[in-house]
Amino acid sequence: MDENKAAVIHPVKIFNDALSAWSGNLIPIITFYSINIFLAKILQLSSSACGLSGASPAAGGAGRINLSLTIFFGVAVLLVLVLNSFFCLMVIHYLKARPQGRPSFVSVFEEARNGIVPYVKALFLLLIFIFVVTLVGFLFYMAGSAFYGSGGVGARGFKMSVLLLTSTVFVVLFIAACWYGFFFSLAPLVAAFEKKRPLDSMRESRRRVKGNAMRYALAFLFYILTYVAVGLAAYFGLTRLTHDKFILDFLDPVMGTLFGPLWLAVWFISYQRLAELKAGIKQ
Repeated sequence: MDENKAAVIHPVKIFNDALSAWSGNLIPIITFYSINIFLAKILQLSSSACGLSGASPAAGGAGRINLSLTIFFGVAVLLVLVLNSFFCLMVIHYLKARPQGRPSFVSVFEEARNGIVPYVKALFLLLIFIFVVTLVGFLFYMAGSAFYGSGGVGARGFKMSVLLLTSTVFVVLFIAACWYGFFFSLAPLVAAFEKKRPLDSMRESRRRVKGNAMRYALAFLFYILTYVAVGLAAYFGLTRLTHDKFILDFLDPVMGTLFGPLWLAVWFISYQRLAELKAGIKQ
């Protein structure tokens, strides 16, 4: 294969292919993904319940109850994340198998079950990386802010310099978390489909995205523009008919159910094209 022809991916084609796969399989993939929306709603209700329980000062027994609720909510978040990952994999495997014919539920379920463990491991490592880097930057900022507001010894100009330095560290680390998180974003798919270890899948993701980062990002930009355009049109269309908050509140979950699978389609087809790109260059 000519290496020059295989040197880049084409974001417009990726988005068009994702749009075609999404529209051609709308009913089954929306059925799978709607479970994720339902789980997210349950988690939101659980979060509200835990927040109400901890709204007033607690001591003694009440404090122990609030701690139990916090632990329960943390476990619920992890469980929902795993289930969300599983149903996302089912959508992706349905999109993967559809060009060869209509896949059965059993085959899609088995493929998702086989890939869920490496997928979740890579996803957790990615989330931990983003969280830790952001947290370190935030701690720098908080330390600088506390030092600036302290009444101890030190010239105001020096304190301002320290605050600016720690704020800069926070901004740099936050940008680094976002930037490298983007480069590592294919890791769950690499782990699930190629059975690589989490750290190896992150390295492989970075190798594949490197050199095509802007094109990879553009495919998602087209998705975002489509989502915003449809969302605004739906919102203004609904508000011409009604201002009932109960009805308008349904817009977000409906949009999520409809466009969540399209995001997965863009993500998966980007992974496929970058994998083909790598294989083509090796040839």
